[in-house]
Amino acid sequence: YLLCVPANILVIGMGVIYGLNDGLVAALMVFAVLSKRKGFSFFTGLLIALASLLKFYPILMLPFFALNNRRFDKKLFISSSLTFITGFLAAILMWGTGPLTPILFNASRDPTLLSILLALKTTFGDHGLITFLINTNSFFVLVGVLITFIYTWKNKYSWLEGVVIAYLVMLTIYKVGNQQYYIPFVFLVASLP
Repeated sequence: YLLCVPANILVIGMGVIYGLNDGLVAALMVFAVLSKRKGFSFFTGLLIALASLLKFYPILMLPFFALNNRRFDKKLFISSSLTFITGFLAAILMWGTGPLTPILFNASRDPTLLSILLALKTTFGDHGLITFLINTNSFFVLVGVLITFIYTWKNKYSWLEGVVIAYLVMLTIYKVGNQQYYIPFVFLVASLP
C-alpha cells in the first residue's frame, strides 16, 4: 500500500503538487470499497455518486460495486443513482448547461497523450476506422464496460476484481488519456490485497 499510494509519484505529482481533484475521487472510491466490505450498501452508493459528481467516470463502476456473486445489490444501485441524479439536476438548476460542458468537450476533443487512439492515429493516420473510433469513443467506452460487466458476472468475479478490471478497460478505451485518471486506479489496485 505504501508503494502504491503515498510513495507513488503519480499520487504525489498529480494529487498533492497539482492538487487535482482526482485525488479526492480516488479517496471517495476507496471509502466506497471500505464501505462495501463492511456491508453498508446505501453509504457505498452515496460515495460512488459523490465521486461521480466530481468526475463523471466513476458512475461507470457503479454496476460492478452492485455485483455480488451474480446477485445485484439494488439498494446500492438505487441509492447511488438517486444521489447522482439529484446532484446533477441541482447543478443544472444552479449553473444551467455548465455541468454538461465537460461531457460535450470531451466527446468532441482529440485523443490525448496516454490514449491508445493517439498512438493509432499517429501510426496509421487520421482517417477511416481510426477517425470513426475517435468520433464515437463514448459509445465504445460504454460497450467496453458493458462487455466487462458481462464477463465478470459470468465468471463470478468478486465485485472489487470487476471494478479494477472495468476501470482498466475504461482507461484503455477512453480517448482522453490523462495521467490523473490513473490515480483512482492505483488506489483501487492497492485495495485488492
